[in-house]
Amino acid sequence: MQGCPFPLLDPNDPQVATKVMWNFSHRPQYSDDADIREVEGASYLPGGTSKEPVEHFMFGHFQFYNNVGRTEVQPIPTDPEAQGPGIRYRFAAFPMLEPMEMLGFGIVRLRYRDPGMEDNVWLFNPGSGRARRVRAEELSDSMPHVGSRTGATSVVQSGPTYVNTLDPDSFFGFSAKVEDYTYRLIGIKPMVACVEASSAPAAACQYDGARTICPENWEIRQLYVVEATAKPLSWHQRIGSAGVLIPKRILYIDSEGWFITASDQFDNEGKLRKTIATFNAYRDRPVPDARVAIFPFNRMFQTALVDEDLQTGVSTVLRMPGAESQDHESWYINMGIATKAFIDPHQMAIQGRY
Repeated sequence: MQGCPFPLLDPNDPQVATKVMWNFSHRPQYSDDADIREVEGASYLPGGTSKEPVEHFMFGHFQFYNNVGRTEVQPIPTDPEAQGPGIRYRFAAFPMLEPMEMLGFGIVRLRYRDPGMEDNVWLFNPGSGRARRVRAEELSDSMPHVGSRTGATSVVQSGPTYVNTLDPDSFFGFSAKVEDYTYRLIGIKPMVACVEASSAPAAACQYDGARTICPENWEIRQLYVVEATAKPLSWHQRIGSAGVLIPKRILYIDSEGWFITASDQFDNEGKLRKTIATFNAYRDRPVPDARVAIFPFNRMFQTALVDEDLQTGVSTVLRMPGAESQDHESWYINMGIATKAFIDPHQMAIQGRY
């Protein structure tokens, strides 16, 4: 059944932090599938006063297809793929529509029910014209050139420098495999978070050169503060691997909606490297004037995410919907639009070539 695996939590339980993370992993944002269209991003250099980004990028789709706990779209409650191949869910981010030098870039990620089975990840690079397998731990690096191990900026080998701080493991606050980390509860604290966002698309802040989102609605929320530490790689994972770039994260998780409101990320030297804030809305449609994406009950929608590299000062802002998106509604949840056939490495290569 879809819902919190652990609806009742005891702060004194030594496993409470792990249970919080499983509640986050099964959060009620979507149960069956989601198609988030024309996700828009922009990166800004430190100290800039201009609202013009140094980089602007857009993905045609962020798609999610869940094989377990399905509630609205057949097959219900479990897709047979969860039993045979053992795939828990599929996620895709492709094709990249901007900038032109990265047209067609994409990522497909398959997560498995077996805790000992690592994610299968494919990346399509338009330069090579083919999809290739990459190690799951490489998704802690910035994108699109995952695996460059460059930190704050991803570098396109055959083109200009591509400036971006956001790594795929930080999508929606935290997208790494839950079983790859150990967890410790730091505390349960009332803290400010954005849960009733008023603007869609999210408004660029006029006071810092559009590096963040403002003004916006903030409120006091009860948050679980959880420390997540990456487990050491097994011997077969260590071969040819440089490990994750972000071995420790402090996650701030809403105790009602089970989404991540913010995250502090630390490098291998224990220094604070990046900080993330998410902006969210709770309503029955992603935008007030929606005509298609209208739901029978309120849902959580992430309207924006800000990823700030504190060591370099580079900031990346992700919006869904974006200010330049032609698809104004952006979020399509449990409508059967996202399919296994689309979230496939072969389809990513086909889409990337055209």
